[in-house]
Order: sequence, then C-alpha cells, then structure tokens
Amino acid sequence: MAKTKTSPALSTDALKPYVQRAMTDPELREDLLAAFVAARSLYGQMAKGQGVKGKAKKKGHKTRNRVILLTGVTLGVLYNPWTGESTREWIMDRISGDDGDGLTEFEAELDQQADAVGNGNEP
Repeated sequence: MAKTKTSPALSTDALKPYVQRAMTDPELREDLLAAFVAARSLYGQMAKGQGVKGKAKKKGHKTRNRVILLTGVTLGVLYNPWTGESTREWIMDRISGDDGDGLTEFEAELDQQADAVGNGNEP
C-alpha cells in the first residue's frame, strides 16, 4: 500500500503572524467579533430546538386526540351489550320527554313546516 503524505501540524512560529495581526488590526478584530456573534446566535437557535431557519416546534394533536377518545367512549357506552340498550332508552326518554310523544310531535311540526314551504306560505 502506498504511503500517504501527511502535512505537519502547524507550529507556533507559523501561527504567530496571524495571532499578532488579529491582536493589532482593528478591522480584522471587528470581523472576527462579528463572526463569533453570528456563530453564537446560530448555536443559540439550534440549542433551543428551532433549527437554523428558526422554525418552531410542531404542535401536537391534543384536541383531535381528545375528540377521538370522547367519540370512542361514547360509542362504547351506547353499544355496550350490558348497558347500551338501557342507556339508549334513557337518552331517548330525555330527548322525547317523559310521555314519549316528543319525537312524534316534533315530526308532525316538521311536516307542517315542510307543507307550508311547499305551498309557498312561510310560517
């Protein structure tokens, strides 16, 4: 296998002119300071979980999940083999009234309104 050529590590003598220029040149110092501020800002955004573009975290589906759970529980109660029939009867009694004629009266009222609209007479 052929040897690869490796570059020697930078010595302090090689870095000395760059460090000296960074310490004495005000324009270079301002540019370096601006670069450090920008890097710190980007790092802060990434640390907060917003990413480089500043996107906020996605919201959860809390409301949707609650509606699905409530619907499932309601259907479970209404169609439960042991309590479903009595629960449905109790609900129908509450809707139709105590005498049980509430739905019949409501249906008759709807028929009267439909006939009035069909004949051109508004109630």
